[in-house]
Amino acid sequence: KRIYMSRERANKRKILNETEIINILKRYDFEIIYVEELTYEDQVRLCSETSHLISIHGATLANMLFMKSGTSVMEIKNINDYHNNCYYSLASSLNINYYYTFGKAINIEKDNQSDIIVDKNLFENELKTFIKED
Repeated sequence: KRIYMSRERANKRKILNETEIINILKRYDFEIIYVEELTYEDQVRLCSETSHLISIHGATLANMLFMKSGTSVMEIKNINDYHNNCYYSLASSLNINYYYTFGKAINIEKDNQSDIIVDKNLFENELKTFIKED
């Protein structure tokens, strides 16, 4: 499975142009997931069946703990965030392929809590690299 875990229903750290990003993801057979709708058991089961996981920086990416070795994760990061590498470290420890792309922060003063806008053309190009192993 290819999944994208949305933060659309969160109060902060959202992708403001997520509709555009979701439209791209759907063309590449990604299922859109709202973690708030899943039980813990559902999250574990879903991620254990996932080959490709994409989400914005945040706790949702910790779901890679349930993915199999050799699968892939893409983190969408705030372009101003060069110091938070925890998901890279986690992926490396789990033998999961790690990719990232950046979004532009709307409010630089909020540091990593800002909403972001993702360049849809850049995202699609990076997505093609991310899934090329299939």
